[in-house]
Amino acid sequence: MKPFRLAALSLALLTAFSLTGCDDSGTPQASAPAPAATAKPDRAQLAALAEKAGKALTLLDASEVQLDGAATLVLTFSVPLQPDQDFSRSVHLVDKKSGKVDGARELAPNLKELRLRHLEPKRELIVSVDPTLTALNKATLDKPFEKTLTTRDIAPSVGFASRGSLLPGNVVAGLPVMALNVDNVDVNFFRIKPESLSAFVSQWEYRNSLSNWESDELLKMADLVYSGRFDLNPARNTREKLLLPLSDIKPLQQPGVYVAVMNPAGRYSYSNAATLFTLSDIGVSAHRYHNRLDVFTQSLENGAAQSGIEVQLLNAKGQTLAEAKSDSHGHVTLQTDKEAALLLARKEGQTTLLDLKLPALDLAEFSIAGAPGFSKQFFMFGPRDLYRPGETVILNALLRDSDGKPLAEQPVKLEVVQPDGRDPLGDE
Repeated sequence: MKPFRLAALSLALLTAFSLTGCDDSGTPQASAPAPAATAKPDRAQLAALAEKAGKALTLLDASEVQLDGAATLVLTFSVPLQPDQDFSRSVHLVDKKSGKVDGARELAPNLKELRLRHLEPKRELIVSVDPTLTALNKATLDKPFEKTLTTRDIAPSVGFASRGSLLPGNVVAGLPVMALNVDNVDVNFFRIKPESLSAFVSQWEYRNSLSNWESDELLKMADLVYSGRFDLNPARNTREKLLLPLSDIKPLQQPGVYVAVMNPAGRYSYSNAATLFTLSDIGVSAHRYHNRLDVFTQSLENGAAQSGIEVQLLNAKGQTLAEAKSDSHGHVTLQTDKEAALLLARKEGQTTLLDLKLPALDLAEFSIAGAPGFSKQFFMFGPRDLYRPGETVILNALLRDSDGKPLAEQPVKLEVVQPDGRDPLGDE
């Protein structure tokens, strides 16, 4: 269906008005998420919260939670706290072995939660709150609060952040991993043999680990191309997402499908973290209908349609069910098959995988009703949407009927509304 073009009927509305103010080693360097500053609500919010006047201030809960990957002590109160106070004077945390625990007391945006981040694991702590703590409605605790708690133990761990990744060949940033108290990892990279790709993918099943006995069988279909040690150095006791840099590793510059197997440096186990990834510029989207599959291929680098892409439809055993090449628009149509499990798109050594067994994009939450219909529709636009005080604002508009056809000339009323709701012009 060809797009239709509307004849350009422009209604120029020129209005002048003033607007008020408007390591050199190449390894990833981990940094802990910066704690949010103590919340500073505006006056309107403070006034609304102050309506809780008369309600008693009580401490509802004191417990350890995971926040931004780190163990955090969260104190939950019944009413919002006054943000402009020194919480270190009224909220105390003591380690039974090492003494006072230092650290910022962070007030959550709702003003009801006080947080103390980065707790040490497997420690017995005493948290106490003095009656000097003040709520937004001026209420205070009727008596001191004290509780003893033991923080959870933390086992060092590392793994890949995804079961599979598509990395654009020319803009590879790195392979994402999740690390907790693991400073270094050893990673082996295998390139899948092109002739074994279908069989390998059918047996891989997007696992996130590889056992010793599984590797004996699977890795026969791949070649080891690179082994190396990577420095992670995540923040202490914090689970962080980091990138293994790949852009400077020459053996990994060749397009293809790879398997990475990772273990903490100096440690060996029966099963190791593993992931499948591909270096490719081929982007693929598939639209499944009752009796066909429409596939569109485009460049991940520039978004252009890619022609001549070999598209294959495979079953769970890696057998080819259908195949075709994309046209000049990057489009190819394949007959659907109930056994279809995987779609492969390949060209000149580049390969992109699309698992058809995974859930499709759910459009249930997207509004598909479109704009409401009117007998007259007014489309207004301009060259930009930000102006300095004193500049002339240029507006263009198209007046159309319900079928998108031009209407006869007629007066149009323009209202310019300030943020406070007032109309400074009122011109027609």
